[in-house]
Amino acid sequence: MQTPEAVAGMLRLHQLGWGIKRIACELDCSTHTVRHVLRQGSWRPGRHPMRRRALSGLEDWLAASFRQHRGNAEGSLVVAGIGKYMINM
Repeated sequence: MQTPEAVAGMLRLHQLGWGIKRIACELDCSTHTVRHVLRQGSWRPGRHPMRRRALSGLEDWLAASFRQHRGNAEGSLVVAGIGKYMINM
């Protein structure tokens, strides 16, 4: 994702007559990115997926299990039947 300043720079350079490849080379990004920005015409924030996480709803249980097993919650996950998910703590 490009910053608003980079997008403004791309648009300005295009207005000055620079080509897509030259803009991409100057700003160290792909030509696809430059084309995409020029089609949009302005900066837009990225969209974030609204999907559900694998362990959502189990945060309290995981925290209690983590404390109970002194940092080794792996045994609790296997007992709960969700051992295929890894927890990075």
